[in-house]
Amino acid sequence: MDALTKLVNLYRLETGGAHRRNQEMTETSRERRLRKIAQKQGLLLRKSRGRLSMDNQGGYMIVDPDTNVVVAGERYDLDLDAAEAWLAEA
Repeated sequence: MDALTKLVNLYRLETGGAHRRNQEMTETSRERRLRKIAQKQGLLLRKSRGRLSMDNQGGYMIVDPDTNVVVAGERYDLDLDAAEAWLAEA
């Protein structure tokens, strides 16, 4: 490892950059896994893309794609933990 690489790695450790990147990757992979679980149950896991409001809390909702009915998280108020728990019970 050259000196520049060592400095970059040290900077990342000090600033938490590597940790944040790993945390984002973990959340993304977890979201992907939950989408697959929902799909196996004939459901969709949707993530909020709109502006935050009373009806949009910025999280997730679970939808039945055949009827387009929200089965959980009516106001995009599920986080990944709640979505995972709901899918495990369904």
